[in-house]
This record gives sequence, C-alpha cells and structure tokens, in this order.
Amino acid sequence: MQPKDSFVTNIADAQVYATIGQEYAVYLPTGGAPMLNLAAGSYSVQWYNPRTGQYSQGNDIVNHSGGPISLGNPPFSDDVAVAVIRI
Repeated sequence: MQPKDSFVTNIADAQVYATIGQEYAVYLPTGGAPMLNLAAGSYSVQWYNPRTGQYSQGNDIVNHSGGPISLGNPPFSDDVAVAVIRI
C-alpha cells in the first residue's frame, strides 16, 4: 500500500493508503462522508471505530465504473476508519 491522500476529494484531513484496484484504507480523524476515487470494480466497505474496536459493515459498491464515489456516512461520529476491499 502507498499513501494516496488525494484519493479522498472532499475531506481535507483524510489519510489514505491504497493498493490501487485492490484495497484502500481511509482514516478520517474528524469523520465525514468521504468521496473516494476508486478503480473500476466491485468492493466491500467496512467501517471501523478505533476508539472502541467496533466494526460496522457499510454498503457494498457493485460494478463501479471507476472514479470518485461516496462511501456514505460512517456509523461513528468522528475518529473513524474505513476499509474498501475488492470483491
């Protein structure tokens, strides 16, 4: 994975690590609904609360044609991470 912070287009403090087209790890220290620039494909989305260790399944992304897509609102208010993995 390599740093790709510019892959989140709408949240300035987002931190992104990616293996493009395979997996993306996004950290949102102040929360928010990220727009993530993804390669074409289908992905599983899983939210993570680093304060509690709680996971929450997000909406899967199916047959995305590539480019920015909203990951939706996280189930946690702030200090949240999300894993996006090709399925």
